Amino acid sequence: MIFRTDKAYRRWAAEFTERMERLDAMDLTTLSDEALGDEYRELIEAGLKHYRLIRYGMVTHSIGTNLMVKRWLQDWLDDRSGVYYSKLISGLDDNKTIRTNIELAKLARSAARDEAVREALRSHTSREALSLLESDPSLARFKADLNAFLRQYGHRSHTREFYFPRWADDPSLIIDVVKALLDSDLGDLEKQERKKVRERKETEREVLEKIGRLRLGFFKKLLFRTVLHYAQTYLGFRENQRFYLDHMILRWRRMFLEYGRRLAAKGVLDSPEDVFFLSKEEVFELIDAPRDVRAPVSERRAEFDRYRDVLPPKFLRGNVEFDDTAVHAKDAARITGTSASPGVVSGTIRVVARIEDLPQVKEGEIMVTSNTDPGWTAIFPKLGGLITETGGILSHGAVVSREYGIPAVTAVKDATAIFRTGQSVTLDGNDGTIYIVEV
Repeated sequence: MIFRTDKAYRRWAAEFTERMERLDAMDLTTLSDEALGDEYRELIEAGLKHYRLIRYGMVTHSIGTNLMVKRWLQDWLDDRSGVYYSKLISGLDDNKTIRTNIELAKLARSAARDEAVREALRSHTSREALSLLESDPSLARFKADLNAFLRQYGHRSHTREFYFPRWADDPSLIIDVVKALLDSDLGDLEKQERKKVRERKETEREVLEKIGRLRLGFFKKLLFRTVLHYAQTYLGFRENQRFYLDHMILRWRRMFLEYGRRLAAKGVLDSPEDVFFLSKEEVFELIDAPRDVRAPVSERRAEFDRYRDVLPPKFLRGNVEFDDTAVHAKDAARITGTSASPGVVSGTIRVVARIEDLPQVKEGEIMVTSNTDPGWTAIFPKLGGLITETGGILSHGAVVSREYGIPAVTAVKDATAIFRTGQSVTLDGNDGTIYIVEV
């Protein structure tokens, strides 16, 4: 299975892309309820194929091979700090998150070079700036660049919660990121990525040469090279499947918004967006037999708002929530998590609760957040370091941090509550420790 999953997924992705192009050419408002249901079921079937493949690629193949590579590097080459490991799983080919970030950086440079655009972004909110792009001819070039970006990457967003808009649905989300990058000296990200690729290949040669000199080196070298190939393949697989999942989410979201529009027109809902507080079974039932469900939807929305920023517990025992023991409890000045990207950095903390807060992040700051998604990582090149409440060495934030050479520590419970903006810390990504310099 490990020999076929990645190839099968690539074939699926090509077929799926063609299907999305056909779907995008449709005007969903003109479809009958039955025809819209047929399109939904076809998309669901495509999604099931996606999940069947990634359950092997992400869970079995990626985690298993990466753990083996990391363990062999420790046992055979004493790579306790993970320096070899980090370099071997960085600079991978065709990372769609890195490509998205490169194009976002180009968009930010386009804005920074144009005085009219720069002034519009600095003196207006993102939504106001978006309105100006529609009405002010002097901003036409940047508007064209933005639209070109959205055609390629508009299906992405900062979350996989259907309720929240994708970039194409609300381009002000992209303006937020562009504003955060406006005054940053990101350098040439494509050049940086090529350098990462060279470093990876040089490290591969060095590591294989050293393993070859060990006892039974010929066999160990052959085994390591083979497993490393699949570790790298399925780490890329793990990242890129998000790209296609985001494509699905955009289309699912648009379909359910169309159902929501129809239900709102019948007085079943107050607004199309309320459809996200119904189960899919309820949606189809209400399409066939409309009735007023505004009261229960209002209650569900209120419950969602109460819990939307609450980090869930790490474990459940029956219905009882619990977390593992916080390592930092004994020493308030020394916080320990999981080493996710090597390196040591001292700097100032910036706690970021929501993507709307990204423009506040300054060059070289250490960002603290609950977790990260592709929509967040465009600002990584300007960060000094990263601390997250969730994730491990294969998490999205860890992967992108390694690509940009940013020290990172993940799985720091309650990090957004422990740290405060302006605090001075030293972050050691080699052993997963953060030292609070200024309490």
